[in-house]
Amino acid sequence: MNSFIDNFTQKCIQKPELIYLIDGIGAFVSLASMLLLYNLLPEHFTLPFTLRRNLLGIMFAIILMDSFFYYRGYLYYLKNIVLMNSIYCAALALILISKFKHITSLEIAYFSIEMLVLIAVIALENHILRAYKNQFEG
Repeated sequence: MNSFIDNFTQKCIQKPELIYLIDGIGAFVSLASMLLLYNLLPEHFTLPFTLRRNLLGIMFAIILMDSFFYYRGYLYYLKNIVLMNSIYCAALALILISKFKHITSLEIAYFSIEMLVLIAVIALENHILRAYKNQFEG
């Protein structure tokens, strides 16, 4: 497993657009799946509209910031996209904790899976960031 991560890290360092593409696709899939689920299963997704709107706004901002950060330089991109993903993950956690009694088990499952995926992506991006710094600055 470690060699897979190391190989992937090297590919992302050699081709920075790979992690950019993965992060952007991930944010888009998250945005689309939330919109789809809330529209198809409104009785199972009861999170208030204002919170959903705020989460969707954060996801959309991440998609837009991906482009902005990417063109400022790879190291700048990685640092800031890790920060943006961490903020989104923290926002999800706070919402789950604060609204726990008022949300359905399907929402808890959906957001928990999304948070686990995000934590894995953040860990991978941090790994790439450290490897990039070691290779070019170390």
